[in-house]
Amino acid sequence: MPNWQNIPSHDPLIGKIIRSGIFPSKGNKIMEADYSSIEVRVSAIYTKDPTLLAEVTSDDADMHRDTALDVWILPLEEMTKEVRYLSKAANFGQIYGASHKSTASTLWSSVNTKINSGITLREHLKANGIYNYNDFEQHCKEFVDRFWNIRFVTYQNWKDETNEFYKRHGYIENFFGFRFVGHMTERVVSNYPIQSTAFMILLKSLTLLNNRIKEENLKTKIVGQVHDSILADVNPAEEEYIIKMCHDIMSVQVKNLYPWITVPIPIEIELAPKDSSWHFKEEI
Repeated sequence: MPNWQNIPSHDPLIGKIIRSGIFPSKGNKIMEADYSSIEVRVSAIYTKDPTLLAEVTSDDADMHRDTALDVWILPLEEMTKEVRYLSKAANFGQIYGASHKSTASTLWSSVNTKINSGITLREHLKANGIYNYNDFEQHCKEFVDRFWNIRFVTYQNWKDETNEFYKRHGYIENFFGFRFVGHMTERVVSNYPIQSTAFMILLKSLTLLNNRIKEENLKTKIVGQVHDSILADVNPAEEEYIIKMCHDIMSVQVKNLYPWITVPIPIEIELAPKDSSWHFKEEI
C-alpha cells in the first residue's frame, strides 16, 4: 500500500517518503521514459477534433496551459509549472466525463497554490469576482460549456456517435482490434477505446525495448511500468545508448508499426543520479 500505479508522486511529502525508498541496483541509475500526454494524443487520433489535433501537433500549443489560463482567469505571465500541472485535472476530468461540480471540487483543493506574483489562486480569483466556492462552481460550469461547445465540438460529436454505435451494436472496438462488450455507461464507452489504445502503445514499446535489451545482452533492466511510463534500472555505461533506444522505439518504431498513429508521440526522460533513489530523478 499504495500499489505501484498509485504512488502519490506529486504530494511533496508522501511522494518523497515513498520514492526515497526505491533504489536501483548497486552502481546503476533509475530512469523513467514517459509518454507525453499519450491519452490526449490518442483522443486526437480517434476524434479527429481539429482543435485537439492542433494542440498535439503544434510546438506552440499547450492544452494544459490554455485550460489553466481559462479556469483560473490567469494572464500568461502568472502561469507556473505547478499551476499548469494542477489544471490537468480539469482536462482529464472532462475527457473522462466528470461533471462541472466534480471539476470544481477537485480544482478548489488547489486554491492556496501561489502564482508568479506571489499571491494565491484564491486571492487572484477574488480579485476577479469569484469570492467563494459557489462562485467558483458556477465559473467551472461556464468553463465546461466552453470546453465542449466552443473548444472541442468535434470531440463531443465523436462521443455522441460512438455511444450511438454501441447502443445499436452492443460493442465498441479499439484500433488494436480489441472488442468491448457488456453493459457500459456513456462515459465508459467514450473512455475505453482511448485509454486502452494508449496503454497498449506503451505495452508494445515495453515489449520491443525488453526484446532489444535481451538480444544485445545489455546490463540495463526494465523493472516497472507506471501509467504512461517505463521504469528502467540503467547501467551508466549504457545510459546514452538506452536513452536513444527509448526515443527510437517509443516515438519512431511504434508509430511506423501502426499507420493510424497520425500524431507525434514524444517521450520525456527522467534520470536519477548513480545509486540515488527514485525521488531524485530529474528531466534530461
